Amino acid sequence: MVSNSSTLKLFATIALNLGLLSCGTYVNHQNPQANYAQDKYACEQDALRMVPAIIAYRYETTPAQCRAKDREGRCTDFIPPKNKATPYDTNEDQRSNLAASCVRAKGWLYQSK
Repeated sequence: MVSNSSTLKLFATIALNLGLLSCGTYVNHQNPQANYAQDKYACEQDALRMVPAIIAYRYETTPAQCRAKDREGRCTDFIPPKNKATPYDTNEDQRSNLAASCVRAKGWLYQSK
Protein backbone atom coordinates (compact mmCIF):
# COMPACT_ATOMS: atom_id res chain seq x y z
CA MET A 1 0.00 0.00 0.00
CA VAL A 2 1.27 3.48 -0.87
CA SER A 3 1.12 6.13 1.81
CA ASN A 4 -0.52 9.50 1.25
CA SER A 5 2.87 11.15 1.68
CA SER A 6 4.41 9.01 -1.07
CA THR A 7 1.46 9.66 -3.35
CA LEU A 8 1.72 13.43 -2.82
CA LYS A 9 5.47 13.35 -3.51
CA LEU A 10 4.87 11.40 -6.72
CA PHE A 11 2.23 13.85 -7.93
CA ALA A 12 4.43 16.83 -7.01
CA THR A 13 7.35 15.33 -8.95
CA ILE A 14 5.17 14.67 -12.00
CA ALA A 15 3.70 18.18 -11.87
CA LEU A 16 7.16 19.74 -11.58
CA ASN A 17 8.50 17.73 -14.52
CA LEU A 18 5.50 18.63 -16.67
CA GLY A 19 5.96 22.27 -15.75
CA LEU A 20 9.63 22.18 -16.69
CA LEU A 21 8.86 20.53 -20.01
CA SER A 22 6.42 23.28 -20.90
CA CYS A 23 8.98 26.03 -20.18
CA GLY A 24 10.86 26.35 -23.42
CA THR A 25 10.71 27.31 -27.04
CA TYR A 26 12.09 26.32 -30.42
CA VAL A 27 15.06 28.32 -31.69
CA ASN A 28 16.92 28.27 -34.98
CA HIS A 29 20.50 29.49 -34.58
CA GLN A 30 21.22 28.77 -38.26
CA ASN A 31 18.45 31.09 -39.43
CA PRO A 32 17.11 33.41 -36.69
CA GLN A 33 14.60 34.94 -39.15
CA ALA A 34 12.94 31.55 -39.83
CA ASN A 35 9.34 30.96 -38.77
CA TYR A 36 8.91 27.78 -36.71
CA ALA A 37 5.18 27.39 -37.39
CA GLN A 38 5.69 27.61 -41.16
CA ASP A 39 8.63 25.18 -41.15
CA LYS A 40 6.76 22.72 -38.93
CA TYR A 41 3.68 22.86 -41.15
CA ALA A 42 5.77 22.29 -44.29
CA CYS A 43 7.51 19.32 -42.65
CA GLU A 44 4.18 17.82 -41.57
CA GLN A 45 2.78 18.18 -45.09
CA ASP A 46 5.89 16.55 -46.61
CA ALA A 47 5.67 13.71 -44.09
CA LEU A 48 1.98 13.20 -44.91
CA ARG A 49 2.80 12.92 -48.62
CA MET A 50 5.62 10.43 -47.95
CA VAL A 51 3.78 8.39 -45.29
CA PRO A 52 0.02 8.76 -45.88
CA ALA A 53 -2.57 7.97 -43.26
CA ILE A 54 -3.72 4.36 -43.22
CA ILE A 55 -6.74 3.87 -41.00
CA ALA A 56 -7.16 0.57 -39.18
CA TYR A 57 -9.47 -0.41 -36.34
CA ARG A 58 -8.95 -1.76 -32.85
CA TYR A 59 -11.82 -4.01 -31.86
CA GLU A 60 -13.04 -4.44 -28.33
CA THR A 61 -15.93 -6.48 -27.01
CA THR A 62 -17.51 -5.68 -23.67
CA PRO A 63 -18.67 -8.81 -21.85
CA ALA A 64 -22.33 -9.64 -21.34
CA GLN A 65 -23.73 -8.38 -18.05
CA CYS A 66 -26.49 -9.70 -15.86
CA ARG A 67 -29.52 -7.42 -15.73
CA ALA A 68 -31.77 -9.52 -13.45
CA LYS A 69 -31.37 -12.57 -11.19
CA ASP A 70 -33.81 -15.09 -9.80
CA ARG A 71 -34.14 -15.97 -6.09
CA GLU A 72 -31.24 -18.42 -6.28
CA GLY A 73 -28.96 -15.75 -7.79
CA ARG A 74 -28.93 -17.14 -11.31
CA CYS A 75 -29.00 -14.63 -14.10
CA THR A 76 -32.32 -14.54 -15.91
CA ASP A 77 -31.80 -11.49 -18.13
CA PHE A 78 -28.58 -10.49 -19.85
CA ILE A 79 -27.33 -7.29 -21.40
CA PRO A 80 -25.68 -8.61 -24.56
CA PRO A 81 -22.00 -8.01 -25.27
CA LYS A 82 -21.18 -4.92 -27.32
CA ASN A 83 -18.60 -4.65 -30.07
CA LYS A 84 -16.70 -1.40 -30.38
CA ALA A 85 -14.34 -0.43 -33.21
CA THR A 86 -11.91 2.43 -32.61
CA PRO A 87 -10.14 3.86 -35.67
CA TYR A 88 -6.44 4.76 -35.57
CA ASP A 89 -3.76 5.78 -38.05
CA THR A 90 -1.17 3.03 -38.38
CA ASN A 91 1.42 5.48 -39.77
CA GLU A 92 1.00 8.24 -37.18
CA ASP A 93 4.20 7.50 -35.21
CA GLN A 94 6.34 7.07 -38.32
CA ARG A 95 4.97 10.30 -39.83
CA SER A 96 5.49 12.19 -36.57
CA ASN A 97 9.11 11.02 -36.36
CA LEU A 98 9.71 12.00 -39.98
CA ALA A 99 8.25 15.49 -39.43
CA ALA A 100 10.34 15.96 -36.27
CA SER A 101 13.50 14.95 -38.15
CA CYS A 102 12.63 17.43 -40.90
CA VAL A 103 12.20 20.25 -38.36
CA ARG A 104 15.58 19.42 -36.79
CA ALA A 105 17.17 19.31 -40.26
CA LYS A 106 15.90 22.85 -40.83
CA GLY A 107 17.90 23.91 -37.76
CA TRP A 108 15.20 24.01 -35.09
CA LEU A 109 16.12 22.95 -31.54
CA TYR A 110 13.99 22.92 -28.40
CA GLN A 111 15.58 25.12 -25.79
CA SER A 112 14.50 25.13 -22.14
CA LYS A 113 14.13 28.49 -20.45
